[in-house]
Amino acid sequence: MTLQPNGTRWLLAEPAGQPKMVRDPKTGQVTYVWKAPHEWQGTCRALAVRLADGLWHHAYFSFR
Repeated sequence: MTLQPNGTRWLLAEPAGQPKMVRDPKTGQVTYVWKAPHEWQGTCRALAVRLADGLWHHAYFSFR
């Protein structure tokens, strides 16, 4: 498996609970828990997040 994302279709990430996004003020770490579709098993996906400051942040995930 590589970190080459599968597909080019954008999907909205469905949060797995509340609140959707939590930021730790001491460390600046942001936590976001979402539900991944079962068909993503064995693939790599890209997560793109645009924060309130307008900057985009990207992360890549492989799903087992």
